[in-house]
Formats: sequence, structure tokens, C-alpha cells
Amino acid sequence: MRGPENEDLTTAGGGFNTERLVLRPLDRSDLPVHAHWLNDFGTLRTTGALPAPRTIDDLSDDYTRNLAPRQDAALFSVVERQSGESIGWAFLVDIDRRHRSAKLVLGIGPPSARGKGFGTEATGGLLAYAFKNLGLRSVWLLVYAFNQAGIRAYAKAGFHDIGRRRAAHLLNGRWWDTIYMEVCRESAAHARALATRRMHTRADRTWGVNPVMSSGDTLDTSPILNIVGEKVALGPPNREQLPAYARWFSDLDTMRSQGSPEPGPRTVDELGKWYDTEMSGNPARTWFSVYEQPSLRHIGFVELNHIDHRHRTATMSLMVGEPDARGRGYGTEMARLILDYGFTAVGLHNIMLEVYAFNEAGQRAYRKAGFSDFARRTQAYYADGQWWDIILMEALSTEFESPLLAKVFAPDEVRP
Repeated sequence: MRGPENEDLTTAGGGFNTERLVLRPLDRSDLPVHAHWLNDFGTLRTTGALPAPRTIDDLSDDYTRNLAPRQDAALFSVVERQSGESIGWAFLVDIDRRHRSAKLVLGIGPPSARGKGFGTEATGGLLAYAFKNLGLRSVWLLVYAFNQAGIRAYAKAGFHDIGRRRAAHLLNGRWWDTIYMEVCRESAAHARALATRRMHTRADRTWGVNPVMSSGDTLDTSPILNIVGEKVALGPPNREQLPAYARWFSDLDTMRSQGSPEPGPRTVDELGKWYDTEMSGNPARTWFSVYEQPSLRHIGFVELNHIDHRHRTATMSLMVGEPDARGRGYGTEMARLILDYGFTAVGLHNIMLEVYAFNEAGQRAYRKAGFSDFARRTQAYYADGQWWDIILMEALSTEFESPLLAKVFAPDEVRP
């Protein structure tokens, strides 16, 4: 085996080139561009990760953990040599030096880079690194049966099926098999790959490319988006938005329809603690910031709360915080998009909400989005000097037609 047993795999051998790509060690400069990819549900579709808005704070914590010196992983960023742009990631994880094996995890981020053979080429390069530089004997991976493009790429790189876990992954309302694939060093395909790959040493730094910024570039400060509709777009929240939330939550007229038990002023410091525990630290809650299209002005939020994966239920609430954004149909689309996310991306079946009888605009928006009344709590809310009913509304996955995400999560077509 190459190198001492305690060698840091994240830097061992530096980076290396294939014909069209550079694989270089992952570093924190990759965080901004990776944040966009990991909030792209089309990209996440094939990874097995639960689609959810990922804040920069969340990803920063993940990067801090993953970039620490470690013995069981080699993490590379995939860069297109011609453009110098980062287009994906290629990881060896669960590296077992004793048994000389590892698991491969690969992703191509931007849609424009897919279908060009980059996945196959990056896989071949990473296998060459695993076998030649690390002295491994076998590499394995998981791929879902709907990911026909991935299956073809891995097969071209030399992987073959070794087993299949039946109906183990839910996508778009259908259960799919998980396919286990493996390739061994002795395979003829990789004898050829090892002979043709050019591997750089630590001293050879010609592979160093900044995937985020080059000379003359400016950092993209536009918000990260998960779901883009016609009138609004949804994306992960961030701390820079706390002043806006403090302003909205302190506005008594805005909070009148939110059911706040004690309307009153909210400070940014107070909301900072709430952000840590509720907006980004609660697995039963998924919160999206909402942006007006096409200006991308932050105008409100929509959330799923009390998410129960066993019973496939959740509650929903939303707010159009900016007064001049109300009455434009934004609330209807916000509700429709969060239903699409809950049913299509998360696999929920029943989503409910509460709305107060005086909030007629909210009731109209929710009914247009696909909700229907199922119960009414009589005189259960006190506002404006009188008692009001609380109307309970629900939507079912079997009665909802996806306006957007069904296309994003559609399985690959099987080629003859």
C-alpha cells in the first residue's frame, strides 16, 4: 500500500488530471458554489439525500467536519480544465486500509455539465487514484434504479452489479431498488485506465484552480434558490434576513393573521436564538425564505412544521411580510409550491393548516392552492374585541397535481 498508515488522505498526492478534468482536494473555497448545487433538487434527486433548503451556516458546519484531517476519506472537487469551473465532487469514503476497500460518491452539479461524459471520466480518474495511489483493491457504490444515466456512467467506468436491495428508495410516489455496484483493481478496464492516467504529486501544483472566482470576477451574491415558480421562488433562509423577520414579526397588522399569542416587538438578537433552534436546527421543520420574481426581493416565508415521516403528515404556514406584495397571488403560489415540495420531494400524504375566519384572503389563497376545509373550531381565537372561528384545512397527495417538481424528480428514461 502506498504511503504510511497514518497518511492524511485528503491531501495525499495533491490533485490529478484526466483528459478534460482536474480533481483537486476539496477546500472551503468550494462552499459557495456547492451551496447552490446542494439546494438544487434536481441535483439531489440521485444522491439519496432528503431534499431540503440548506443554509450556508449548515453547509459551513458540514465542511468544517469533513475537511478536518481524517484517515477514512479522500474528498475532491471536480473542475473542468478548459473553463476552470468547478462542476462537481468525487469522494472516496469509508476507506478501509486493512481490507483495501472504499465507497465512491460522485455528483455533477450544474445541469449544463451533465450528459457530456464527465461523470464517467471523473469516476475513472478517482478509481485510478484509489488503485494506484492508495493501493486499494476494490471500490463500491450505491445507485438508484431510476438513475439510468448514473448506471451507464458507472458501467462504462468498469463497475458491475453485485446485488439489489428491493423497493428501498421512494421517489415521486414510487418505490425503487437500490443497486450495489463494485469494481476491483484486477479488472481489465482499469488496467488500461491505470496505464493512461497522469497523476500529479504534491509538489506539482499546476492543477490548482479556484472554482468560484477567477481574476476580474465578483462573488455571486444572488440568493440560493430551491424552487422557482412563476411569481415567487423559494430558498434557504440566512442570518442576513433576520432584520426583515424582526420587522415583520414586530408589525401588529402582519401578525394579526399569524396567530401570535403575544403580539409585540421582536429584536434581531431574540430571533437569532430562534433561528438556531427552529429555522436551521429543527428536523421536524423545513423553512423557506420566499423571493419575489424576477426581482428576487425577500418578501416572506413558507414552512412545513411537525413533519411526521411515519404517518407522512405535516402542518403548513406562510407569511407575505412586505405589505406591497400582498394581493398579487403570491400567497396562492407559495402554498402550491410548499404542497408540491411536501408531496413530491418529501413524500408526505396529508398537509394541514389553520386559518382564522376573519382572514378571507388567506382562505381564498389556500383553496386555490388545493386545500379544503375539514373542521372548524368555534370561537377559538380572540381578535379585534371578538371571538373568531379557527378553520382547519387539509390537502392530500392523491388529490394534488404537481405543478413543478414531478418533472424535477422524474426517473430517467430506460434506453433499449
